[in-house]
Amino acid sequence: MEAVSNPFALLNERLDRIEKLLTDRPVQEVEPPHQPTDETDLLTPKETAELLRISIPTLWRWQKKGKVKCYGIGGKRYYKRSEIVESLTEKK
Repeated sequence: MEAVSNPFALLNERLDRIEKLLTDRPVQEVEPPHQPTDETDLLTPKETAELLRISIPTLWRWQKKGKVKCYGIGGKRYYKRSEIVESLTEKK
């Protein structure tokens, strides 16, 4: 490795190469995560917990107590968005 007389020139050269690599690369489109909006959509436990801003164990406790209904398909659990919204009660 040879000695560099001007380290800033070497740094600028490397940065220019990195910039060229990044700008010549095609931009990949990133699909946003699925955000169900239809009232009849089925939600996963994670989506339901996020919607209600609770933890998944709390969601399961509420399910056992009958506060929310759960549906199963192929060993997986789903919640109907419309029923989750209906289960919300007004607090005074």
